[in-house]
Amino acid sequence: MTCNANWPEIQNNFQPGQTASDRPDLVARVCKLKLNELIENITKKYILGKVLGFCYTIEFQKRGLPHVHMLVILDQEDKPNNPDKIDELVCAEIPNQLNYPELRVTRPTIQIGNNQVDNRFVVPYNKFLSKKYNCHVNIEICTSIASVKYIFKYVYKGFDSIHVAIAENQMGQEIIYDELQQHLNARYVSAPEGMWRLLEFKIHDRSHSVIRMPVHLEHQQPVYFQPGEERQALERAQQCNTQLTA
Repeated sequence: MTCNANWPEIQNNFQPGQTASDRPDLVARVCKLKLNELIENITKKYILGKVLGFCYTIEFQKRGLPHVHMLVILDQEDKPNNPDKIDELVCAEIPNQLNYPELRVTRPTIQIGNNQVDNRFVVPYNKFLSKKYNCHVNIEICTSIASVKYIFKYVYKGFDSIHVAIAENQMGQEIIYDELQQHLNARYVSAPEGMWRLLEFKIHDRSHSVIRMPVHLEHQQPVYFQPGEERQALERAQQCNTQLTA
């Protein structure tokens, strides 16, 4: 879901002559409100089905507009495991103008610049979400276990950056590598992202906290001690639980 700078909540609060680039505070606040509503509709009102868990991360385009990547895990009974269920959630064609006039403004073939665009160029979307939020909301369904690793990696991939330097190392010449300066050179922070962080809005969030549980056999948990204090360490270990036994 990508922030729409033309949302009425943003446009109606501009001072004369202002644009979205002049009000990163307004862009961040309105987008956060829209995101909260989206999460509530998905996780509490179950507009896509009963949700077992979710996680999301916020990214910022080079123009500064925030957008969210969200992974939603549905209950087994609501998982779209056949073509009919998939068609109920996802549409990948230009909508019918009679049934969905808000989503459709032209003919089945659209002229964009010098290109003729048809259904082959449509990004998968949900009609309800696109109509309700009036912004770019791409929705896709993962039905293959092979895609799980990629999806989780994509959600938590972080910001895009690269900095490359090629230097000639002659005899006796030292190449100075400043890791901190490399990071600063490659890190781009837009005004809406800066405002998002100043307002302490979450960049990442998830429904469940997953903790790696240390497993051990009975009375064989690790016990740490200083040399000469073995007995005291054993007594302390007997009086308290480990994370597993607790």
